[in-house]
Amino acid sequence: MIAGLAYWAAVVTVLGRREPWDGPGYWTLAYPGALALSALLAFVFPKGAWRIAPFVMYSQLVVMVAGGAGLSMAPLGVVLLAILALPGVGLVLLIERLHPRA
Repeated sequence: MIAGLAYWAAVVTVLGRREPWDGPGYWTLAYPGALALSALLAFVFPKGAWRIAPFVMYSQLVVMVAGGAGLSMAPLGVVLLAILALPGVGLVLLIERLHPRA
């Protein structure tokens, strides 16, 4: 969770937006970077890796709220982040399956 919070805090700072998905480069840099972070963490911590991608994605919501984003759209954000976590879950499950220490 700490890695996800640090990652999204850096993304928010670089993009200059309270909500990372509103910034330029979200789909081409920030989101793929979150998937890469999930993959890296799954390689380092292969046991129970399926939890990593949701933690990384939902850290985005925590950073947004801490940065002053309103909660009026939070329910939609929770659903969107769940959908965005799915490719990461698939990726980390693959890494967990192929990892020699898993």
